[in-house]
Amino acid sequence: MSLFCVIFFIFLTLDFSIGCNTNLCPIARKLQSEKPVTKPLSATCNNGKGEKIAIGIETINICYGTSFTKKIIVCVKNTMPLQKTYWAKHKIEKEYKSCPEKASKPSWKTDNLQGDVDLFYKTIRNYEGETYDKGHLAPRCDFNTEIDRSMTFFYINAAPQWSSFNKGIWRNLEQGVRDQTTPDPPQYVITGTVGSRNLNSSHNLINIPKYFYKIVLPEPVVYIGFNYNNTSEERLCQPLNFCKFLQVQNKKIYCCKLNDDLMGKLGLEEKDLTKDLN
Repeated sequence: MSLFCVIFFIFLTLDFSIGCNTNLCPIARKLQSEKPVTKPLSATCNNGKGEKIAIGIETINICYGTSFTKKIIVCVKNTMPLQKTYWAKHKIEKEYKSCPEKASKPSWKTDNLQGDVDLFYKTIRNYEGETYDKGHLAPRCDFNTEIDRSMTFFYINAAPQWSSFNKGIWRNLEQGVRDQTTPDPPQYVITGTVGSRNLNSSHNLINIPKYFYKIVLPEPVVYIGFNYNNTSEERLCQPLNFCKFLQVQNKKIYCCKLNDDLMGKLGLEEKDLTKDLN
C-alpha cells in the first residue's frame, strides 16, 4: 500500500469533531492488530512469595484505541535463584475436542524472567540424563484461536517437565479435562508446581518441580503427578479411589480432596479458587 493510500485512509477515518468516523470503524476493525503480551498486576500471591502477572492479548484499533484481554493469570517468583511459576489459572475456551498437534508453534518468550532461559532448557538434565520439556501450565490446546494458543508460549506459563510424564499421563489428564468440560458454565483451571529437583547450584536459574498439580474449579479435588520416575516418593495427600478426569489410573498421578492443609502445600489461598481471572 502506497504512502498516499495510508494517509487517505487515515483522513477518511478521522472525524476531527468527535475523534473517529464510526461509519468506518468496521473497516478499522478488520485492520486492527493483535499480539500476546504480559502485564504485571501489582498484586502478590502465595502469601507474598510471588507476584501476579496477566498473560493476554493486546488489541490496537485506530477507532477504539488499545485494549488488553486477560486470558491467563500466573503467580511468579522472578528473582534469583530458582525462578519459578507457582501456578497458572485460565478459563478453558476450547469449543472442539481435537488439538492441532501439527500446527506451527511460536518461539518461547522470556518476558518477566532473568537469564538465558532458552539455554537452561537445552542443557539441564534429570537424574536419568534426559532433558526436560517446556511443560505448559495453561495448555495451548485449551484455547480456540491461533493467537490465543501462541499466547501460552511465555516461559512464565511453563516449568521443566519430565518428557515421558509430559507426553504421557499428564497429556491424558489435560485431554480428559477438555473432554468433560463445557463452555456453559465456564470452567476455570489452576495448574501449578511444588517442590524442587535442581541437582546443584550451577543449574539454579529455573526451579525444576518435584510435582505438578491441576484443579478444575469448582470441584474441591486436586490431581498431583510425579515429575520424575520415582513414584515411591512421599505423596502430598491421601489419594481418592476415583479420579474423574483420569482416563487411566497410573502410579505417576493421583487425586486428593482439597483442604486447607493441602492448599498451603500448593501455594494457594482461598481467593485463588474463585471462578474468575482476578
